[in-house]
Amino acid sequence: MSNDLSGAESDASARCAALLVSADASRVNRVRGFLTGGADNIALEHAWSLDAARGMLDARAFDVLLVDLAMFTEARATWPDPAARAGLFPPIVVLSERDDREEALEVLRQGAQDYLDIHGESPRRIARCIRHAIERHHLISELREARQRAQFAASHDPLTQLPNRHLLEEQLYRALPQALRKRESVALLYLDLDRFNGINDTLGHSAGDAVLMEVAARLAKFTRRSDLVARVGGDEFLLLLNDIRGDAALAAIAGKIQKLLAQPYQVAGREYWIGTSIGISVFPRDGEDPDLLMRHADLALCQAKAGGRGTFRFYSDSLNDSVRRRHQIEHALRRALDRGGLRIVYQPIFSAADLRIVAAEALLRWTDPEFGTIPPAEFIAVAEYCGLIIPLGDAVLRTACEQLAQWQHEGHELSMSVNVSAHQIDEEALRQLISGALWDTGLEPRHLELEITESALMRDEQIAERTFRALRQIGVGVSLDDFGIGYSSLNYLKRFPVDTVKIDRSFIRDLVIDPDDAAIVTAILTIARQLGLNVVAEGVETEEQRLFLTERQCPQLQGFLLSAPLAAEEFGALLRKGPVPRKPARKSGA
Repeated sequence: MSNDLSGAESDASARCAALLVSADASRVNRVRGFLTGGADNIALEHAWSLDAARGMLDARAFDVLLVDLAMFTEARATWPDPAARAGLFPPIVVLSERDDREEALEVLRQGAQDYLDIHGESPRRIARCIRHAIERHHLISELREARQRAQFAASHDPLTQLPNRHLLEEQLYRALPQALRKRESVALLYLDLDRFNGINDTLGHSAGDAVLMEVAARLAKFTRRSDLVARVGGDEFLLLLNDIRGDAALAAIAGKIQKLLAQPYQVAGREYWIGTSIGISVFPRDGEDPDLLMRHADLALCQAKAGGRGTFRFYSDSLNDSVRRRHQIEHALRRALDRGGLRIVYQPIFSAADLRIVAAEALLRWTDPEFGTIPPAEFIAVAEYCGLIIPLGDAVLRTACEQLAQWQHEGHELSMSVNVSAHQIDEEALRQLISGALWDTGLEPRHLELEITESALMRDEQIAERTFRALRQIGVGVSLDDFGIGYSSLNYLKRFPVDTVKIDRSFIRDLVIDPDDAAIVTAILTIARQLGLNVVAEGVETEEQRLFLTERQCPQLQGFLLSAPLAAEEFGALLRKGPVPRKPARKSGA
């Protein structure tokens, strides 16, 4: 059996290379006669058999495959199915010697691009149909590749190319029934990288991305073909391990992963180290559905991180209730951030002398559909723990500045006070955030004041001092919140460029009946006056408290006696209403 390559030789200027597959010599001569040498200039080669054609296709590229009907019928049993064939072969045009509609439809169903009657069609029309078949094939190939790219993008992480959470969940839904039938165990390992944020913060996100890609490569190399590793968050990964032989084997695997990821990472010419916390859940012991299994692995991870990081924990029903609650609040908080479930209210700060509104404090509130009203102290602590406090705090500051700009545009002269978490105290990041917010809203820096608690200052006093001095250069005010409850309150007044102190409500509550509280408040007011500091008394709830503070020349008051926190619309209405007359205070010493 031989290949007839004596047909029209390929021409360097040919625009189309065609391979004809036929065992009929007369048909070969007929096709060669009307496809070569004309204006269409199709370069034609010929194979007598399917095997010869496969060899020629492997050896070089052709633009189109012309197969007579007899050969195409024979090929159905030996060639790949139409879907696979479309990616392996050039477009196929079947050549017949009769016009049979049913036969044509069947040929097209089998993956051919066209069906041509070489006796009933003119040579020019046959050549044009061949070129159209090539164009359709290219278009279909491009669409198929685009669909494949879209499917990959939808199921894989764009940075590491690992499967994403969606694909892992799909695999998990398939793996659990199989494991149940085989009486096998499946494990989920939830990984969180320790100290990773330090690399991002100090070297930038490009360095952090390089570390994440290296982590992904190490994990992919470590896992078996039957397992799956996915990136499911910023520095979080999930491993799906099949056919696990007990907790001892899992503990050994977790230890190896921690050792593997603890090896140094080369970033910007230097070595950096990170750790890994791991939470483990096992099917069917810790849950019989994918959602529950993932939640329990996440709970175990929370316990591992709470235990000092760099450890791994198995899920157990005895997990601390506070860990479970924190886990639930975190997930609800992420949902609220995505869906706009949080709201900002504004509590007025009044001038003690005439009860004019001179400032507003922006406060975050959250009512969850499942858990109801969540106290700020609880969800702020969770946000700090899980890293949501930065975007949360940034959004509050920008929204508060926009609202203040609107009130000032309406003719109201006041300032805005915004609480800052210890996690936001970063000189450059906070400077850029505030500068951007002031620029975007047109606010003067003197109308913005940032509040921070004494406990937050204790987290890193050197960074706090640099940050606050940078804020002072911008012109933004700094307020020391909950003043008086820490051990170093007076020292902070000396060290930090503070503009305002807010007397903690614990001293205000009993000051009219407790001589010690009254003495402390009076002393704070005297010291602040001598240092030229503004003072706000928080938690003013009775008329007696207001009179006491006003008599001792406390500049500003805040509390439910005067106004509860209000929605922006209600606050605006209160501004337009003006001050409410109150019983005047006696002058000090009268």
